[in-house]
Amino acid sequence: MLFSGLLENSSNMNVLWSVTGRPGGTAEYGFICTPNITPCIQRTTTTTPITVEYEAPPGLPPTNPVFVAAASEADPDKRQGVLVTILLNVEVSVLPQMSTLANGETQQFLSSVRGTSDQRVTWSLSGASCSGGPCGTLTSEGLYTAPASSPSDAVDTITVASVEDPQQIATATVRIATGPLIRTLAPSSTAVRPFPFTLRVVGAGFEPGTFSSGSVILLNGTVRVTACADSATCTINVDAGEPLTPGLHAVQVRNQDGNFSNQVSLVAVERGLPPEVIPLTQASPSATDKDIIAVDPVTNSLNEPQINIEVLGVFVSSSCTLRGSPLAITRPAAGSTQISICVRGAGLTPSHQYTLSGPADIGISVAGFGPAGSIELVLTLNDTTQLGPRTLFVRNDHKEKAAATGAIEVKAP
Repeated sequence: MLFSGLLENSSNMNVLWSVTGRPGGTAEYGFICTPNITPCIQRTTTTTPITVEYEAPPGLPPTNPVFVAAASEADPDKRQGVLVTILLNVEVSVLPQMSTLANGETQQFLSSVRGTSDQRVTWSLSGASCSGGPCGTLTSEGLYTAPASSPSDAVDTITVASVEDPQQIATATVRIATGPLIRTLAPSSTAVRPFPFTLRVVGAGFEPGTFSSGSVILLNGTVRVTACADSATCTINVDAGEPLTPGLHAVQVRNQDGNFSNQVSLVAVERGLPPEVIPLTQASPSATDKDIIAVDPVTNSLNEPQINIEVLGVFVSSSCTLRGSPLAITRPAAGSTQISICVRGAGLTPSHQYTLSGPADIGISVAGFGPAGSIELVLTLNDTTQLGPRTLFVRNDHKEKAAATGAIEVKAP
């Protein structure tokens, strides 16, 4: 609600705003705000003429209606105000709104109530035949458990109602899958690769075993040699030279009884596209309408740690002394010099390839593991090594690369 204040016949044109005697308002009584800005920028004083916006509290205030007033700073006894009645406007929401579960699985639902400080809700459950059919169970805290068995594509409805205003409700639906169920792929996206990788399908209701005794994965409708370690994980090998053209590739799981899972898509993107240079200047420091494509690491499928550079340091007396970013190294005044640095991060090994950005004027070699699992790198600099920041790259055997942007800075002696 907008209010305007106008003060006349005073050399001090400042106006004091309050809500029920509280300068600028409070969370209980509502705030005086700068108009048309979210979130609220609270105002206690303005200069006439000016407009302010009153933001009502989320629930009913301790006293209702509230009194929104404007007063002269020069003479606070000169004031005008208006009574504002706060009406209850309760809105209920629940997350997630849709779920698919296998028999016996659980899902925690979360509720939220707006328009009141009373967050209490009641939970109820309904279904096609909850008197003994496909209905699961639901606790008073919103924890749902799917039934142990149910007809195909049974659907339960979860209803949440506000205790303060029971007419305000929100609903969520749960589909109960009686066959296999795919939740995620690892990786879920990939570049079109000239080398093999493992595709891991994660879900529920799979039949453990090998190709002849367990579930099988279909890639684009073709049955693949599958290994299912348990009821939640199956894998296939995607060979080099597979016709994974850029686009969406259908993945399904089929059990021995012929039941199929839901269909999900493996996303493949073009590999080796030339990088686009986005020039930024002080006059044009930003760029819009630029698509940045990032695919999942193939190590997702192997439960291997993703490579990541976390911190750098230098070797001092055979110990790794961590430094701030960037790590400053000094080129020699004449000739060449070697500096040993240590790199810490996730999934790093001496067998990975380590490189630096910029011209090839810094030699880099891997000395092996250092203290506390760090990697020791030996850098060779000379008196013509270019000054400035360098990015350290690391690439693993799967040709995945991580970078520590500007992690090293070459300085003059």
